[in-house]
Parts: sequence; C-alpha cells; structure tokens
Amino acid sequence: MKHHFGVSHGKISAFLETVYGMQFGRGGLYRADMRLATRAGPVYVELIELVRRLAQVHVDETGWRIGTLSAWLWVFCGSDVTVYTIKRSRGHQMVLEILGQQFQGRLTTDGLLTYDAAALDAWLKQKCMAHILRRLKEMSASAQATHRALATGMSAVLREALALARTRTGADDRSYAEAAAAIEVRLDALLVEHISDANDDAARMARHLTKHRAALLPFLIP
Repeated sequence: MKHHFGVSHGKISAFLETVYGMQFGRGGLYRADMRLATRAGPVYVELIELVRRLAQVHVDETGWRIGTLSAWLWVFCGSDVTVYTIKRSRGHQMVLEILGQQFQGRLTTDGLLTYDAAALDAWLKQKCMAHILRRLKEMSASAQATHRALATGMSAVLREALALARTRTGADDRSYAEAAAAIEVRLDALLVEHISDANDDAARMARHLTKHRAALLPFLIP
C-alpha cells in the first residue's frame, strides 16, 4: 500500500484498524519497512552484480517523489534481471553507480543528454528504437511534406532493420551482411538528404539521428 499505491503510513494504520481491527502505529510500520529493507539488502547487491554481467541492459528514468522532494526512479533491465534505484540525480553517475566503470555490455537508452557524458564514451550504445519510432510517427502527421518524407522514409528503414535482425539466427551470413549493409547505406542517404541548420522538427530530428548515428543500428551486428 505504501510503495505501490503511495498510501501514507498513517492511513495504512487507520485502514488496518478499521477493516481488520489490527493496531499498528505508523512508527511500527516504518520500522517494519526498515527491517524488510535490511533483510533484502544482500539480494539487492546480488541483483546489481548480475545486471553488470549482462550482454545488454536497457536504462530509463522517470520522475519520482521522496516526500516533498523531487527525485528520479531509475530502472536497469535485461534478460531475467531488473534493478531499480531512486536518486535525487539524473546524471550519468547513476549509470556508473549501478553498472560500474567496467561495464562490457550494450547500453540501450533514449536520447537524454545524460547518456552522452564523456565517462560513457567508450561504451557500446544502442538508442531505443521505440522512442525514435514514436517520434517519427508523431512527425508523420505534420502538414509539411519534408517532415512527412523524413518520418516515412526513416520509419521504413528502421522497421526493415528490426525485421532483418529477427532473421539473423539461421540466416546465411553473407546474405545477412549484404542486407544489413544496404540498410546502413539507405539510412545514411536519408540523413544526408534531410540534415540542415533549419529550426524545424524535421531538421532537428535529422541532426539528432546524425549525432547518434553510431548508436542507431548496433542491433544488426551478428
């Protein structure tokens, strides 16, 4: 009730007494929380060690509250392992704190500047396709032809890349490599066609994708 629904200890205490006749003071509930956190501590440390060894980790963060204070709920997830942490910071230090300095896997993220920090430059990165495709879908509804052209063309290339990646297992290596290379060429051509210094959605999107070009298609790598 406290951590999932955000109900205060005082209200939980009143609910338990009213519905079940159980008397728990808010202080008792708080101490029970602390005992549970202490008992679960070693498991949490083990989960962090497991997520650090994953070949691919997806990272995201969302706004959170610690009482009246603003904070961020971070999530690090991969195959069979998920780690959450709540921190006041939205900086790249949180990535290092959970994944460590020597993370060897692929880091999948959105376009937040946090993930462009110099401390993460050497990491293998993958930009989240869901975030990019969502933005392109919104752009495809634009009244401007250039916006629609970029959105339609880029969506088609990225979706084709995703479909190709799903065929990698069992595919002929040479044929797969040739198809992947063709997609890379088409993607580059689209970016060259649409990139400019203009201050509109299409130009900004083209600059954003160009900036993160190396992190767009690593999922195609065998």
